[in-house]
Amino acid sequence: MNLFTILAWGFLYVPLVLGEGYYSLNFDARVPIALGILGSSYQKYTIMADRSLLGGSNIDLDVTFSGIIELLTNRVHIVVSLPDADGRVSVYDMYSGTSLGYLSFVCSLTTCEVHAVSSSSGATTWTLDGNQLIPTSPSTVYACYRSLVGLLAQYTLNDRTSITAQCEQTNLYVELAIPAFPETTAVWTGTYTTWTTDESGSVIEQMPTPSADTTTTWTGTYTTWTTDADGSDH
Repeated sequence: MNLFTILAWGFLYVPLVLGEGYYSLNFDARVPIALGILGSSYQKYTIMADRSLLGGSNIDLDVTFSGIIELLTNRVHIVVSLPDADGRVSVYDMYSGTSLGYLSFVCSLTTCEVHAVSSSSGATTWTLDGNQLIPTSPSTVYACYRSLVGLLAQYTLNDRTSITAQCEQTNLYVELAIPAFPETTAVWTGTYTTWTTDESGSVIEQMPTPSADTTTTWTGTYTTWTTDADGSDH
């Protein structure tokens, strides 16, 4: 099923347990109170993708700020699948349904940041514990806040502390954003009957009910009832 065709339903569906569908990626972290300064209160942040990197083989996934305001310009809402049989997690553009690759740590000498990578070869594998998404290696995730050029700042998910970032251990968890639906549909071919009561209080069939794949014309009569000011039926 094309992911785009079920988007409209996702905002109306509230799951009780994790099941088939597409999920937002979230973590809890301290709230910035000034550029480069974190306060003591925590809130949920939802990971997004860098629009300028779409179509590439390695797409940054993070939360970006302009000052202390979360920046949505040039950002793409993403959703992910649950881990498949091989532990891989697929990443999609939430609104177009385009596959962005696999959720994976991309490592350098100083840090390993979560990206969407196009190749499944060597992609990070994940396990699910409740609603928590846990990488098999590295097994610890940090939310790392760092200032960028100008008034920009970012939260990235790293497995180790980089020199320029303020990092705290966090959990990466999923919340259902778009439910999955059956691949096939069926047509009801049975009949049904609605009932009412007549003037004497007897229960009568209100309408003949032909099967769903035929039509018929009602040739009988019917009466509707109301009451006047003194309560008499008419």
